[in-house]
Amino acid sequence: MVKWILDFKLKNMNIIKRYLWLYASVILFFSACRESERFQMSADDNIPPSPPENVRGVALNGAIRIYYDIPKDEDLMSIEAKCGRNVFAVSFYTDSIDVKGLYELKEYEVEVYAVDKAGNRSKSETVRVTPLESAIAMIAKTFHVLPGFGGFVIHWKNELMETANVFVEYEFTQDGVKRELMTVFSSNDSLGYAIIENLTLPENEQVKVKVSVGDRFNNRTGTVDKGSLSLLYDEEIIHFDENGKNLWSYPPEWEEPPFGGGTVQAWGNEADGRTAAFIDGIIDDKPKEYNYTFFSNPGGYTTPYWNYMIDLGDYYELSRLILHPRHGGEIGARGNYFTGSDVGIFAAYLWDEDSKKWELIDVYKNPMPEGQLSELQWYRLGRAGHMHYLYPYDPKFTKPARWFRFECRNSFGNNYTDGPPPCVSELRLFSKSKIK
Repeated sequence: MVKWILDFKLKNMNIIKRYLWLYASVILFFSACRESERFQMSADDNIPPSPPENVRGVALNGAIRIYYDIPKDEDLMSIEAKCGRNVFAVSFYTDSIDVKGLYELKEYEVEVYAVDKAGNRSKSETVRVTPLESAIAMIAKTFHVLPGFGGFVIHWKNELMETANVFVEYEFTQDGVKRELMTVFSSNDSLGYAIIENLTLPENEQVKVKVSVGDRFNNRTGTVDKGSLSLLYDEEIIHFDENGKNLWSYPPEWEEPPFGGGTVQAWGNEADGRTAAFIDGIIDDKPKEYNYTFFSNPGGYTTPYWNYMIDLGDYYELSRLILHPRHGGEIGARGNYFTGSDVGIFAAYLWDEDSKKWELIDVYKNPMPEGQLSELQWYRLGRAGHMHYLYPYDPKFTKPARWFRFECRNSFGNNYTDGPPPCVSELRLFSKSKIK
């Protein structure tokens, strides 16, 4: 008897649940229909909606934020704001709209109106506001131009992290011919940085530099004259003698250098890699070439990074480096360039013989290529390697040092958060001159 009562209740509960589900589905269906009606065009509707009420504006950097009370019209579709030739729109449920691209520090007049699903516009409400200083105007005050090695560097601050286009105009005389060039860089980084390189000029030839900055609304600041500068010069360290002997060396795997220092040399002979391939002067840039290091941890040494230490054979004042990733032909023409198998972040150190410590020079991040690149363009960028000034924001030479340490920290994988990649092909170093 008890079992029969329980079965009866369960059956009836299931019936009730089915009816409730059906009822909910019907309600959702009619609700969806009513919502979809908002987006249906009505050809014979020529009645404009009510205008936004209580319209007021607040000044932002290079923009105005306009607040308003949303009209009650059932067929309301959007709120629009017109400033000069530019029109901005937001959906019907938003109670504010931003008018952007206001470069000048003057009072702007903005017309705000409602639009219904038939395209009818309400009467406009006018608001007048003077914006705060724009992002590009702020950036233009922060440009620094410094001589680099066979070129020059430019850096700036972008506190608002707005996307900005930096126009660099430069002129110089080369082989008796005056040349005028312009390069454009785009960035939204808080600290913008760019290099103009490969200027082969006499050491006494100067370069005149001017800069300006624009935004996506075709606003552009006036040109800032940064004067003239003389370039710095360096050369790659050729570390092979006339017989082809490598003048650089490295400690045995999993051992410290002769002076100690607390850091061990990484193991790079895993799989088809070789520890020596990191400094053998050969770039792995073709499928199945196998000229690279393959770092692993067979000795059980626990560290989040791997380190490669080089005895340069003499004392050098270093200026910059170029890091060449492994190509790896198994994934096509792009190879492993700019992937989880390529170095994204690394650090560089010198051994300080006075303090008996590894001195950190800096931590470096290899940039990801921008824009729609072809396979060939991607390959060429990857093969060229990752070039860095050792002191990027103040190009100069290091103090004389004999030992250099490369510390691999992260790959490009998952936006530079993955651990260090195991494979790297070649490391090239540049110097002012060898210290006798």
